[in-house]
Amino acid sequence: MARHINEFLNAYYGQAAPKLNAYLDLLERQVQAPTVHAHIFDSPKAAYLNDEFIGGAEKILNEAEQAAENETVRFRVQVARLPVWYVQLATNRVTGDARNALLARFLEIARKAGINQISEGQSLDNWARKMGPDAGR
Repeated sequence: MARHINEFLNAYYGQAAPKLNAYLDLLERQVQAPTVHAHIFDSPKAAYLNDEFIGGAEKILNEAEQAAENETVRFRVQVARLPVWYVQLATNRVTGDARNALLARFLEIARKAGINQISEGQSLDNWARKMGPDAGR
């Protein structure tokens, strides 16, 4: 299976592939303990989405963006980064002007990617309005 993962990462993320692989490894390590289970509807407050993971993911994904050989690949990395940003926003790990900037960036990338639902039954636009008065713009 690792061969198939690497084949996809190399084809889709080009020079950023090793960093995306490192991000996936980091996430996998978070849920390797026998007592930890990741589920599709886990809360952004799940224990495995802790500050250590978020910090490590941000570092790796920053490096992946820098390694991207063109704007197409850079955008793909940004889309892969949306879940990390979502956790930061949904758990109020970022506040003030930094939160507003992150929310604006999240919405910009999500909309550019054609994402219009943030979860089942909740549109991206409705979620954005709940996140802040200027977020939906």
